[in-house]
Amino acid sequence: MVWLTPEKAIKVVIGVAASAMVLGPVATLIHGSLSLEDPSGRTVYSVENYVEVLTDDRIREAVLTTLAFTLGATGVAALFGIPLAWLTARTDMPARRPLDRLYLLPFFISSFQGAIAWKFLASPKIGILNGLLVGGLGLTRPPLDIHTVGGMAFVEGLFLTPIMYLFAKATLAGMDPRLEESSRVAGFGVLQTARRITLPLAAPGIVSALLLIFVTAAGSLAVPLFLGAPVRIKTLSTQIFEILAFRPDYGKASAVSLVLVTLTLAGWLGQQRATRGQRFVTITGKSYAPRVIPLGRWRWAALAFCLGFLTLTLVLPIATLVLVSASRVWTGRFDPSLLTAHHYRAVFASEVVRRAIVNTLLISTVGATLAVGIGIVLAHAIHRSRSRLGGPLDFVVTMPIAFGGVVIGVGVLLTYIHTPIYGTVWIIVAGLLTRFEVFALRPISSVLLAIDPELEESARVGGASFFRMLRDVLYPLLKPGIVSAWLIVFIIFMREFDIASLLYAHQSVVMSVAIYIFSELEPSPAVAALALVQAVIILAATYVFMKLTGGRGVAF
Repeated sequence: MVWLTPEKAIKVVIGVAASAMVLGPVATLIHGSLSLEDPSGRTVYSVENYVEVLTDDRIREAVLTTLAFTLGATGVAALFGIPLAWLTARTDMPARRPLDRLYLLPFFISSFQGAIAWKFLASPKIGILNGLLVGGLGLTRPPLDIHTVGGMAFVEGLFLTPIMYLFAKATLAGMDPRLEESSRVAGFGVLQTARRITLPLAAPGIVSALLLIFVTAAGSLAVPLFLGAPVRIKTLSTQIFEILAFRPDYGKASAVSLVLVTLTLAGWLGQQRATRGQRFVTITGKSYAPRVIPLGRWRWAALAFCLGFLTLTLVLPIATLVLVSASRVWTGRFDPSLLTAHHYRAVFASEVVRRAIVNTLLISTVGATLAVGIGIVLAHAIHRSRSRLGGPLDFVVTMPIAFGGVVIGVGVLLTYIHTPIYGTVWIIVAGLLTRFEVFALRPISSVLLAIDPELEESARVGGASFFRMLRDVLYPLLKPGIVSAWLIVFIIFMREFDIASLLYAHQSVVMSVAIYIFSELEPSPAVAALALVQAVIILAATYVFMKLTGGRGVAF
């Protein structure tokens, strides 16, 4: 077949494999939710799983809890992210440039690490902040309780704020300042102009960020599991986790997963309705220079707000993990006489931890390399091919963002449960690739789109094969995007909990799951020590990422 060149063959194979990795779990979920076994063992199709789920009071309560948690987290992310973006992009606040990069760190550390740290900060029994407030103010009861829906939403929203920040900042930085100047000439102040002009014009970026945060929070497992489950607050994600962990019922888990998908789709439809038929033109053909808004005496108050966000997401969590992990026992109060390194020795002496570290590094390294390799071929197929399938392929690879980690985890589990990779690290690699391949595709695509196709055509006219053109022409030019994509996927795989918690087995445990196992079996300082070890590894990788990309390599 002359038409099937090696170039087309590899694109077809990778495109079909990438589509199957996403569509397979989705189809398996739908099939599983409609399947039942009759008394003779035959599979019959029925909506009984949905009837059972929708008439279960616990599931209905979990739906309401998930909605409250998700909306709360989205609100917290907006409360911090939009002002951070505006202050950094449009004002003369001091230290904007160094702070710009620091705002991204909570995304890399993740809400998983944040939940552990904030448990030691604001738990009524062992929270260090509660101990300080009760002792310092003479209160009769701890004023903070992180084990509530509000506390869960606060932690989840804090660590999703970088998403809101990135989207809002990109919109605000490109806005024509003359629109705001007209408002100021008309007599409106800074805050009135921001409310009447700036925020409405930035609505597309802000609404897109709100949707992404809503979807991510709805499918989040780590924060509800660490902060809600101990006091019997359950979201849909924790219900799915318990269904699979204690009494595996795959049909019911599939039905609950699709109920969760319904919530995320509702968020997507809400976004479409909110932006339909409106004009948000802020960049015109006329030239303009970005204008910095002077804050006057409010400059230092703005800086305090930004430093307060970093204190809540970086300083307090990291400092708390250090104090707790260095204590012989933890009762909510730091006692220098109880300092010890025992828990670090115990962590590194643990066979589970050593295996988890090896597995995590293996999964992250191999997974990131596979994701980048697949991303290069997909980016070329989508943006350089003349096939009409490029758009649908891009859509399919992006779909898992709307499903959340728990839903993808259940789908991947049911898809591969009867294959040889079940129970190995490779099913976790498959799950993570399914969920996060788009994070490798986007940075590579953005660099590829900036390269003139004539360079590739010249190499091909000169007689170079597709692979030689890829090696000698595209690879050197794509290298910044490739490095950025590899590092961000490596970091995400290092910290991922939601998917790994559903797919791991005894021999394939990873660090984030080992922390969860420690939280069930070991004392609090040992949990903090292991969480800190993982945080240090992630921060080291993040530092390399920041140095190589200047903090501009994050893409969704």
